[in-house]
Amino acid sequence: MKRKLRIASLLLAALFTALVFLPLSVGAATVEQEVFSFLTEKLGLTSAAAAGIMANIMCESSFNPTAGAIDTNDLYSYGLVMWNGPRYERLKKWCADKGLSHETVAGQMGYLKYELENGESATLTAMRAIPDTFEGCVEATVLFAELFERCAAFSYGLRVYYAANTFWPSYGTGAPSEKRGIYGIYCNYPVTVKTGESYTLKGAVVSYTSPITEISAGVYDSSGKLLTGSVTYPSENVYDISRIDKYVVFGVLAPGTFTYRISAVNADGQYTVEEHEFTVGDAPTEGKYPRITEGTVLCGFGPYCPGAKFTDMPEVGNWAHDGIDFVVSRGLLLGTSSKKFEPGSTMTRAMLVTALWRLEGSPAVDEEQHGIFTDVARGVWYDDPVAWASSIGVAKGVDATHFKPNAQVTREEAVTFLQRFTESKGYDYYNRVDLSSFSDVLKLSYWSTDAFSWAVAEGIIFGSGSGAGAKLEPHASATRAQVAAMLKRFVENVYDAQ
Repeated sequence: MKRKLRIASLLLAALFTALVFLPLSVGAATVEQEVFSFLTEKLGLTSAAAAGIMANIMCESSFNPTAGAIDTNDLYSYGLVMWNGPRYERLKKWCADKGLSHETVAGQMGYLKYELENGESATLTAMRAIPDTFEGCVEATVLFAELFERCAAFSYGLRVYYAANTFWPSYGTGAPSEKRGIYGIYCNYPVTVKTGESYTLKGAVVSYTSPITEISAGVYDSSGKLLTGSVTYPSENVYDISRIDKYVVFGVLAPGTFTYRISAVNADGQYTVEEHEFTVGDAPTEGKYPRITEGTVLCGFGPYCPGAKFTDMPEVGNWAHDGIDFVVSRGLLLGTSSKKFEPGSTMTRAMLVTALWRLEGSPAVDEEQHGIFTDVARGVWYDDPVAWASSIGVAKGVDATHFKPNAQVTREEAVTFLQRFTESKGYDYYNRVDLSSFSDVLKLSYWSTDAFSWAVAEGIIFGSGSGAGAKLEPHASATRAQVAAMLKRFVENVYDAQ
């Protein structure tokens, strides 16, 4: 109930039960069933709302109707929801007036109904609006803790943990979740930590669509080095962050500025990342408790999306996202600056041969291979890549003395460069398809026809449109995003497949 902090023994008992997953006793299970029936039949709540309330009751009393404790205000708390002080006295009087025992489930649930229909009507209204879904169960848990129990925010995570992992699986009858992503429920984080002091992590991470398969929490320095933390591999829809708290030791940190990061990935490939900067020094230890932090859909590279540093990065689900992530992670293409990738900008001839040169391990180039092209200055960033590509026949000049490094790469040039590179490696490149289904097949240059047939067969390039209107668009300029996608398919389907 309001303004209560349980005595140590009761809290530790509840936490211990959560952490080691001890089954409830037969008596407690009987009380559970009686409470669930009352909430759904007498109060007309959905199974999701009932499961959320039951999670709160579990953390208050472990379903023991005669549980009692002295709170920090020296008030006695009693019963399933731990009525305290004056409210405990009102519970006893109401039950006596109704000819009920305040020590029984029937008496206490009857009084709970009375409270919800009168002074706590806002809570009842909120509970009756809860949809019968998994996410509804999570929302009901948090709302009941906020509106009725009025307990400290850091305890919400454990309540959600029980709701999602125990009571929803046992009692939920509603629809599965349709939400995407992973959410943090009151996952606290430090803002300042006094030198030598500890900071306790609390809260929960909720995955609505599938179990969490990996979760980590840690503190990093300015270079990204992990200083303290751990990773674990649960298989639960809700993970109680306090379970990993002991591995993040804030007291060992020297004065300075650090980053606290928590990340989680679920079986659907969705993830959430919370990252907050904090300081260690003379200031008092303080933290924050954001109510709900919505996660992000996984891009294929886990919590640390390679392209996330770019402000113009296409959203997850956009056709260009995975290709950019791939080339950045392999170091084949870099951003045009530290914050920009420019996916819609055209790819130049120099950029493409440089990507292939990097794929090959940035091989050294003999001095005599330089100086062939008058428009490639010695020492520029693409000097070695152009010399390398020319020497092995990957990319020829536009004439004997000009390479045109800054000219835009067309789609037919791109596939030709890739095919020649494959030839130079001695890989099997004889896979071909008939291109007659593409409406613009006659527009292909004679020297690119075979390269297109190979690239389509290997799944490196696809035509635009469909059916009779499908086109190869051989003379169109290739964007950086398009070439990134081609490179990803080329590496996966051809280069790494050898």
